[in-house]
Amino acid sequence: RLERFLQLVNDDPDHLPGATPEDRRDIDRAFDVLDRDRTGYLTKDEVIRYISHLGEHCGTEFLSAEQAWAQMRHGRESEAGIDRSEWRQIMQQWYRRNAEVRANIVVVNVSTPAQYFHVLRRQAHRRFKKPLIVMAPKYL
Repeated sequence: RLERFLQLVNDDPDHLPGATPEDRRDIDRAFDVLDRDRTGYLTKDEVIRYISHLGEHCGTEFLSAEQAWAQMRHGRESEAGIDRSEWRQIMQQWYRRNAEVRANIVVVNVSTPAQYFHVLRRQAHRRFKKPLIVMAPKYL
């Protein structure tokens, strides 16, 4: 995936989307803005509204706001909102899933026919076409 490629290129996990200092700052600012009553927790409505706004800039293959909320709440019984540490984890995942939106080109290194198929499938179904650079062995 793109995350692994970026990590291999930079050999530094801090260069992954959502882990850069700028991304961390943006994530914390968003939490502060959404936490109007300063309780330290965000409610479902606040999170869904924010993620819906972010989703306007993403393609159709990414999670909807309701799906993202359900994924956040998976395995938790309480109905309380999410705290700052959970917010950071969720938003880092969101940044990483949507990192391709900010990229100008897509560079992939496929090693199996299945990977090659899915790369071509994703390229065909992108909302905005971007150049695709495929590095593959001769047998593919």
